[in-house]
Amino acid sequence: MYTPSDALLQRLTYSAYYAGNVARGGIFVQLCGWLGTHELYPGAMPDSRYLNETGIFQEQADFMADDGGEPFINEVDRGFRSCLAPWKSGQFILQPNFMNSDGKFTTGEVLRLASIAADRSGNERAVRVTKMSAYVKQGTTAHKDIERVVDVWLAWSFQANFMFRSVM
Repeated sequence: MYTPSDALLQRLTYSAYYAGNVARGGIFVQLCGWLGTHELYPGAMPDSRYLNETGIFQEQADFMADDGGEPFINEVDRGFRSCLAPWKSGQFILQPNFMNSDGKFTTGEVLRLASIAADRSGNERAVRVTKMSAYVKQGTTAHKDIERVVDVWLAWSFQANFMFRSVM
């Protein structure tokens, strides 16, 4: 994003991790390989707040209740720290194991890590495909309507389902 002239907007969108003004958007991949995106939010928002405000875990809980199926298992990276929100919604988190520098993984832990790595590679491909839109790559400018960027962000992943092979 461009750096807004408004100090409040600068504070809401600045991410120290990316060292700039950004927007945060959720990307999901269903088991069948179907891509989707969630609304864009200010980039300064932490993961836990983003997940609570978007209602992602509640959507999963509602879907599970309607279908009578099993709870969702959300695979996350090592930096994810918001395990309470999915637990409150009846969902699970699957996260890679942590190990001391001189420790060794058990056979079960190695298999778990390999499974997570294989699934997460599909997620990374989904992120790459979703970010392929030239309009979204250009980001915002002082003269570009942010609402249009948000609309393209939401529509592109749907369109990508018909343009590219499944990411899974």
